[in-house]
Amino acid sequence: MTDEGKSRGAIWLALLAGAIVLGTGPAVLAFLLLLGSDGASGLAQLVMEGGGASYAVLFAGALASLIGAVLAALSVRRPGLPASLALVPFVLPVLAALGGVIVGMRGVLDAVTHVAPADKATILAAATGELTSLCIQSLAFAAAGALAVAVAALVSLGAPGRGGRLLTVLGAGTLGLSLGSSAAQDMSMRSGFMALAHVSPADRLTLLMGVIEDWQRMNQVSNALFLLSLAVTVVGAAVLAARGQRGAGIGVAAGLLVAAVGFRGFNAMSERQLAGVRDAAPRAELMTVGGLAPLSFSTVALEDDEPVRIDNLVLLRARLNEPGQAWVGVELGLTLRPQTVLRALQAAHFVKAEVELVGQAQKKNLEAPPIFAAAVAAMSDVQLAAPVRVLYAEEPCEQCVLATLTPAGLKVGEVEWKQEEVPRSAEVQTFPLVEFAWSKNTGELVRAALIALSHQHILVVRVPLPDPPVVLPDY
Repeated sequence: MTDEGKSRGAIWLALLAGAIVLGTGPAVLAFLLLLGSDGASGLAQLVMEGGGASYAVLFAGALASLIGAVLAALSVRRPGLPASLALVPFVLPVLAALGGVIVGMRGVLDAVTHVAPADKATILAAATGELTSLCIQSLAFAAAGALAVAVAALVSLGAPGRGGRLLTVLGAGTLGLSLGSSAAQDMSMRSGFMALAHVSPADRLTLLMGVIEDWQRMNQVSNALFLLSLAVTVVGAAVLAARGQRGAGIGVAAGLLVAAVGFRGFNAMSERQLAGVRDAAPRAELMTVGGLAPLSFSTVALEDDEPVRIDNLVLLRARLNEPGQAWVGVELGLTLRPQTVLRALQAAHFVKAEVELVGQAQKKNLEAPPIFAAAVAAMSDVQLAAPVRVLYAEEPCEQCVLATLTPAGLKVGEVEWKQEEVPRSAEVQTFPLVEFAWSKNTGELVRAALIALSHQHILVVRVPLPDPPVVLPDY
């Protein structure tokens, strides 16, 4: 072949290599459709969850494809330019995703600071799942870009600098597979967090443990492929140097390493942001209550012993109940005085509201990867409640069965009820009633209520008429 024919052949190889890298966009689309399970609608949802930052990631990915295509073509025409340099622009979408996650997490922190405690875990799970979509999109661009560069180097092996191109094929190929595994790993995490936002609080921790287990399994694959990519790069560069192509080896290895560090580094920073949400106003410690999920919309935190203030809090909570909802949840703080609990019960019964004694479930010390630390803490902080029926001292209760609290349990007639497992959910409004004499000990009240609940009964507690009387506030 003449010199002109060789030159013409090099031009066509350059155009082919550039076209392959330029086609990263359609490859990303196909990859995201493959990762998801809802087709085009799922892909649209993925982009919508990232908000405006998704468009920044998509624009950065398109720009990276264009720059990478130019660099891939130039590397064919100019043997001194490493083919692996075309990988570096694909760091841009990962960097754009990092910016989006930082801004998004600031909004999440503001949200969890100002909402009801019961809603914080839901917001945390939903927000983390939505912002993870940015990491998925950016990693899809990085993975597709790396594989496109590997294919472009493969088809241009006939051009000068064959050793460097072969190293680019191996290094970029394994790097692309590693990034693809990371994208699948984040997709699994996103799906898990979105599911956590819609399940019962009692089931969240179990579901989260399953999400963490899947994430760790995929993380092992991703890390193994990433280490393989680094090993291939280092060994390949050493082989090229041993064969007298030291400059080519260093150039290709530098491009691969800069891209690899950029991809993993910026994505790790995004994950650190996702893991960095902490409750700016942590919930006060409550008594341990192994009851049901609270039936009330939100709870009353009693921080003052003044009867009028207790009345106002309880009555306001009862007034805010939705039609048909009669429950008022009273949080049992560790420092709460029995007299304060008594006043809350009196105020609730004054407006004919049902009462549930709200505490926290037994906390579990679970180890989790840093990205899940905040979620595990939030999901472990579960409120449970023990419902009770309140009556004033002289009110009749024809359906009540008298009971006595003993060290062994709750004695109902001649039968001794011991504490059994409380069902996760129940139609407590239909339960029969069992009454006992309360000695104004909050722990005993909770214990008796839980024993009765475990035997599908509601505990009735009698309280004296409020003194001073409850007065309805003017609002």
